[in-house]
Amino acid sequence: MKRLFFFLLIIIISFNNCTDKSTSVNSSIAFKSFEISYTNGWSSGFSILVDTNKIYFSPQLSDFSYYGILPDTIFDLLDTTFLKIRSDSNIKSKDSGCVDCPSLAIQIISNDDTLRIKQTGSFDKIFYPVIKSLRNFIESSKHQKIHGIFLLDTRSVITPQPPEIKVIHFKPPQID
Repeated sequence: MKRLFFFLLIIIISFNNCTDKSTSVNSSIAFKSFEISYTNGWSSGFSILVDTNKIYFSPQLSDFSYYGILPDTIFDLLDTTFLKIRSDSNIKSKDSGCVDCPSLAIQIISNDDTLRIKQTGSFDKIFYPVIKSLRNFIESSKHQKIHGIFLLDTRSVITPQPPEIKVIHFKPPQID
């Protein structure tokens, strides 16, 4: 009788461990896509697009882009940053009017809304860990490359436009 009880206990434990208890990985993720571009105002910067599957694309200066799977720590940082931005009504776009100051542009698509923020000059303190983590990840990690160009909305927002050149027509003086 003890053997039968022990045998049934092992079978019940085995079947209980074999059941699928996994939950959807994406159920707790607050955004569908997180796009961010940053420039220090002079020479360096980055752009990256991340989706809910942790897949990222980061366009580079020439005709290729980096891609791969974002580490969990950085992905969780993006997710919590979005939740903080959504809950804090003081985080808004701001432009100091400075041409060569650092710029940051963010576009986050969630289930029910699209959030766009552009800050130039000084940023809200919530963005500094995100900038630091993403910049270090892009600059120090080895990435897979794909030849192609991804046009990101945020990248075009922070890229300085060339100055408008006005054509001045020369009119010779009239000699009477």
